[in-house]
Amino acid sequence: MRKTIKTSAGFSLLCLYTVLLILLPSGSIGGINLKMIVFFPLLIVTVDRSLKETRSFKELAICLCILNVFIGWVFLSQAYPLFEFRMGLIQYKDIITTLAGCWFIRVLTSKYNEATAFIRMCLFTVAISGILKLLILLYAYSAGVPVAELIGGISRLFGVQLMTMDLSDFFGRVEFTSDTLVPICIFTVLCMRKRLQIGNAVSLAMIVLFILSSILTFSRFIWANALAGFILGMLVAKKDRMHVIYIGVTTAATIWYFYAIAAIVNVRFSERQTDSSDMERIRQNVALKSFFMDAPIFGHGLGSYSVQVIRSPQFPYSYESQMYALAGQVGIVGMLLLSSLIVNYYRKAFTFKVGARIYECALLLMLIFYLANGFVNPTLVSSVSSVSFGLIFVLAYLGKAGEDQAKLLLGWTVGA
Repeated sequence: MRKTIKTSAGFSLLCLYTVLLILLPSGSIGGINLKMIVFFPLLIVTVDRSLKETRSFKELAICLCILNVFIGWVFLSQAYPLFEFRMGLIQYKDIITTLAGCWFIRVLTSKYNEATAFIRMCLFTVAISGILKLLILLYAYSAGVPVAELIGGISRLFGVQLMTMDLSDFFGRVEFTSDTLVPICIFTVLCMRKRLQIGNAVSLAMIVLFILSSILTFSRFIWANALAGFILGMLVAKKDRMHVIYIGVTTAATIWYFYAIAAIVNVRFSERQTDSSDMERIRQNVALKSFFMDAPIFGHGLGSYSVQVIRSPQFPYSYESQMYALAGQVGIVGMLLLSSLIVNYYRKAFTFKVGARIYECALLLMLIFYLANGFVNPTLVSSVSSVSFGLIFVLAYLGKAGEDQAKLLLGWTVGA
């Protein structure tokens, strides 16, 4: 008989919050910010749990100190007449929600059953987002509507600009803000399928959905990270017949759809496409380098931007080269603070103990690849990015969990 493990109300709120971040491009729909409606109750229950746990309470104190420090960069931008105070507050909110999301996950998944439930929930939710992409393509084909037009309507509904383009009459680019999770999910299924109690057929369906979803993003960087996640997952995981099936199905599908895949790759790596996107990044990097050198120590403050290049009139501080932009906004001091936060967040998760060392090295590479993406895409500071950081943290925690504990929980299901 299977035993059911009860989870807390706080953990249920965390799951709801994470689902909203993954499935809703902006966390809002029709002007109603569902994400923030859940955020504040989640904050309260996380603080309550932190007050009951000494270790978590120390982390809460650190988070409050950081909150006070970063508000200083909001006021710093007001030393320059060009920058709006409102923009500083918006970017400050982006940073705080990113840090808060990481903290929520750290505190509310500290138990083994919570960790496994959280990872399963992330995998299934990202798989659902892949199904939604396929439904969008199917609707575009059946209704005779261009994909870019459909994505444009979705963007207006959620109040965000999603990346899209038409590649043929009824086929096009479909990229969601949560697609940076796809490579991590591929790695997770390959390495953690048995511990997470995901069946063979379901895991195969997930791998197929994740690969299709990554292809539809039309992003070279997500493609590269997804390939890295697949290779690392295959190298690290304990091999069984399912891994042979994963390779077999992937190889067979690649051969069967070779010309379609080759056409997509050729279009994405065509001179016109690569020159357009790469030249824009180069132009931003040149301007942002000068922007950083003007105030290298403390930066220009949150909400600041380079007047030489403005990528988004609505949010002028936002650049594709987010890492360079942050350096110009918070300077060397701010970047060192952010780096120390990352190290502190993961230092107890990655222990590199014997038995999990290879797995943790592979997971560390996935984290590095994700951070490197910040040099070419604005993926590091947003509420959904906290899910990527938090998922890697929980995977590291679960990877080092004792085998006795894993065996004890084997066969149990997670209940609400």
